[in-house]
Parts: sequence; C-alpha cells; structure tokens
Amino acid sequence: MIYSLGNGIIARSIIRKKCKTQEAFLPIVDELMQALGGLNMADAFPSSRLIHMVSGVRSRLERMHREADEILDSIISESRANSGLASKMGKSEAEDLLGVLLNLQEHGNPESQLTISSIKATILEMFTGGGDTSSTALEWAMSELIKNPRVMEKAQKEFSFGTVMLPERVEKNINWNFLPILMRE
Repeated sequence: MIYSLGNGIIARSIIRKKCKTQEAFLPIVDELMQALGGLNMADAFPSSRLIHMVSGVRSRLERMHREADEILDSIISESRANSGLASKMGKSEAEDLLGVLLNLQEHGNPESQLTISSIKATILEMFTGGGDTSSTALEWAMSELIKNPRVMEKAQKEFSFGTVMLPERVEKNINWNFLPILMRE
C-alpha cells in the first residue's frame, strides 16, 4: 500500500496528468524490480551461456524492457501532444519532470543533446529508485513508531493539534517541535 502511494506520487511529479498507459507501466516496474533485485544463477556464473538460457532471466528482462519502452513511448507522445495543444490554446500548464526533459531536448544546448533513450532511462530510474526507497524509509519509520508507543503518542498529539487549524494558518501559528526531529530521524 505504501509502495503504491509512493509510485502514485512519483507518477504525478513525473507525468502530472493521468495517462492511458500509466496503469500498465507500474506493474512492469514492479516486475522489473523483482527480477533485478533477486538472486539468480546467471548472476553467480555470468560467463555461462547455458545457465542464461536455462534460467530465462535474460529473455524475461528483454520482454519487460520492450513493454516498458512501448509504454514510455506512448506516455512521451501523449505528453508532447498535450503540451502542443496547450501552447496552441495559449494556456500555460504547470511543468512536470517529463515536460522539463522534453523542453530541454527541444530547446537545450545542441552540443549535449538529450535523447529519447536518456529521457526514458531517467523516468524508469525515477520509478525504480524513488518508489522503493521512499516506501522502505516510511515503513521503517512507522515500525519504529509502533515499537515506541510514547514517541508515537507525542507525534500524534502534535500532528492532530496542527491539523485542527486551517492549512494556511498551520505554518504560522504552530511551533512544530517534535515532528521535524522525528522526520530527520
């Protein structure tokens, strides 16, 4: 659940709007992380072609790469179409990471041209690196709070007091003593 939340937040920051193929992309990212994160015999004997063929890891990774590549192509083309439509209508939309990368590709330095492959790699890296790391850190913090009921109670009191007030007044009127320390930990 936390992992899905993290991936949803990352998707919003990278793509901003919900794409048609976004739902199919996240399971591929999960499967890719499981395939790359686990131990297999091909890792133990990298020079053995027989083990690579028998294990099927290479063909599985190539299949996932093709699927992710197709989905990322459609996400990029949809983003380009949306940004072209918005610019024709004179609307300025808030930029997401994909929009920034595409803009940099079109209007950036000609000497260090950004390729579609590097844009796809950056997006995939954001999903694989950001989702797992964030969810692991959040799970660890929650388990520590569960282990220490006194600390959890103190954090809950400070948080519930802060959320009772209106969001625009929270930052000005509340002295957050405990939550920043807890977040740094």
